[in-house]
Amino acid sequence: MQENEQWVESTIVSMSLEEKVGQIILVGFWNITTDPEAVLHRIEKYHLGGIFHFALGQDELARFVARAQKLSRVPLLVASDYEEGTGRYVKEGTTFPRPMARGYAGSFDEEYEIGAAIAREGRSMGTNYTFSPVVDVNVNPFCPDVNIRAYSDSTRKVIELCAGYIKGIQDQGMIATAKHFPGNGGTFMDQHISAAIVDYDRQSFEETFLEPFKAAIAAGVGSIMVAHLEVPCLVTEKHPHFKRVVPASMSKEVITDLLKDELGFEGIVISDALDMGGVMGMYSRGEANIKALLAGTDLLLNFFPWNFETDYEYILNAVKNGEVPMERLDDAVRRVLRGKARIGLGRQTHLPAPPEEREKIFAQGKNDAWCQSISRKGMTLLRNIDNVLPLPSLGGKKVTVFSIFGPENKVMVGQGQFPTTEILSQRLSERGAEVEHVEVVSDWEFHELRPIYERCKESDYVFVNLYIIPSFAIGTLIPNINGVRLFYLGILSQAKNVIITSFGDPWVMNYFQTAPTYLCLFDQSIHSQEVAVRAWFGEEPITGRMPVRMPLLFERGDGVDLVIKHETVGG
Repeated sequence: MQENEQWVESTIVSMSLEEKVGQIILVGFWNITTDPEAVLHRIEKYHLGGIFHFALGQDELARFVARAQKLSRVPLLVASDYEEGTGRYVKEGTTFPRPMARGYAGSFDEEYEIGAAIAREGRSMGTNYTFSPVVDVNVNPFCPDVNIRAYSDSTRKVIELCAGYIKGIQDQGMIATAKHFPGNGGTFMDQHISAAIVDYDRQSFEETFLEPFKAAIAAGVGSIMVAHLEVPCLVTEKHPHFKRVVPASMSKEVITDLLKDELGFEGIVISDALDMGGVMGMYSRGEANIKALLAGTDLLLNFFPWNFETDYEYILNAVKNGEVPMERLDDAVRRVLRGKARIGLGRQTHLPAPPEEREKIFAQGKNDAWCQSISRKGMTLLRNIDNVLPLPSLGGKKVTVFSIFGPENKVMVGQGQFPTTEILSQRLSERGAEVEHVEVVSDWEFHELRPIYERCKESDYVFVNLYIIPSFAIGTLIPNINGVRLFYLGILSQAKNVIITSFGDPWVMNYFQTAPTYLCLFDQSIHSQEVAVRAWFGEEPITGRMPVRMPLLFERGDGVDLVIKHETVGG
């Protein structure tokens, strides 16, 4: 620790004002592959403290990180969002089942191993900072921003699992981030669009939402992300124009008084992106950055790199004119440097591993069996009227498979993420079924759905597979309009043998409460799809239980066992 502190102090003494300002800014770059030279130039010119990467291959990311680190006088934080593994943003990375899929049967020990595996993959590419885990308690079924990103609606379960994940991440030399402070999951609003209101009394809020953050701090978490949430029970300051309580991300009462002083957090406080509607709807760019910094934020996140230079200039000028005290800037820089020192960046342990080592770490299929085991334990059957499952052989049977993606894949790609891959129709075809696969998209006209729907009524089996997952700035988890219209047209009563499987939001059942067969996997990955298709045919036991309540329908812990196994497969 003494060596780390010496590096921190010697580094801060040697830094110019411009370098200090750059050190507290972390920027998400979308154009690393298309214009790497321009990105490298901006990293160096503005002395950035960190960068965030979007969808890339592991080798191109490692090569870029190596170049970026070599030109940075102070080693960079290289961040991404590895909530369900590096595979979210790295082509070859492992994609573990979502936290909610692990939320009932999961354990501290398994979360530790998951965190450790994620960090090993990340550090091999040179990444060293993950914006995970989500320690929110998702008590509102209509919360569009959390949902399956949360482990559970049980505070106790979230505490247990997040502690294991944090320790696994950080024991492998990566910084973990508990988010979204002071606690999301209790709102129907999306902070990406506007400051989301979480309206609880102080005692209820602390018992439900703050306890997991206390546990994360006790586990030694290196970073906490503060969200754009209106929390009236914690904040008295009002916006001078709108007369609403200021968002937590702008509040000294929340960041300095509560998080740092009362809860004793000594790590990096990072803002959620300051170019989100939760702050941009009420503050200018300059106001947002300065107010967040004065509230106690140490690292300012900018997800869109087009004009982050504006933020840099605002902060630089605010320090020069005394609006931001030098002591506050130095405190923020010191916390960022301590985080870097803690994971060895001061000892030059920040470069990617050699290609041959990375090839082993990212060997194809390396973690498939493990991921499928997690999916199997979490898979939960909620309804099986007339025992449609397990399925008989479908050889020669007419089958319609509807895939309902939300967000749709064109939206995912446009947001720098990989599209959702559907393999179930192929697997059913391989078993001899005559499959018509229909990807339901929102830009069909209503009349275009009618003939597809009429054909499905002639099918022997109809599979409705919903891939409804939270994604930023969408604002809703309602399936796309034509996905909902399937139920408007009466598919549940008109078609034979309808099997509905949710590979994401379990609460979509609120739109079709009379579903005869309903299976939840809480996760859209290929691993979960492989497990599901085998479970349909009775080749995988279904023993999972709900990690969350479904008001007026099911309780946490509900589930129907299906343990029969068929001897034969397919046609």
